[in-house]
Amino acid sequence: MADSVFAFLGDLPLNWIVFFASAIPLTELRAAIPFGIAGGMAPLDAWFWGVLGNLLPIPFILFMWPLIYKICDRLPFTRCILHRFVDKAREKGQTIEKQGAIGLALFVGIPLPVTGVWTGSLISFMLNLKPLKATAALTLGAMIAGAFMTLLSLSFVDLAGSFGLLTILVIALPLTVAVYVIYRVFSKRKRC
Repeated sequence: MADSVFAFLGDLPLNWIVFFASAIPLTELRAAIPFGIAGGMAPLDAWFWGVLGNLLPIPFILFMWPLIYKICDRLPFTRCILHRFVDKAREKGQTIEKQGAIGLALFVGIPLPVTGVWTGSLISFMLNLKPLKATAALTLGAMIAGAFMTLLSLSFVDLAGSFGLLTILVIALPLTVAVYVIYRVFSKRKRC
């Protein structure tokens, strides 16, 4: 599966594959670092190239988002999609707003779906954080998420070697589904 996800990067060296895969919103470093470690990269190298690649889109998102927002808001066929996307990010941003840059760093640093640098950059724009402050928070968050993913990847590779990959998948799949269901249940609850 990982081969098909990263096949579009062709015959690049593994460190560049990890770098570019970390910059893509769907994979980010949550997929790129495990891919690099599984491909034989040293953990520290996978972390470095993953974090570096994950930081690549930050300036583009922070500085281009106001222009993209204005253009998409004027076009009738993109307005609805844009507003849905912005509303989702705004919901996530409400929990971060009280903590500011630290909350943004922690949001990006927790390696869950839709908590990466791309969403964090959009949230920082909506919270009107200064670009330098937002970049620092997003960088710290990417470094934390990269460390989590590196440790999780190492643990997974060690477990797979000891118990076999099929056993790990049989255990991991139900746990992943359970964590996702719990996350969805608690994220929909109204907070007082």
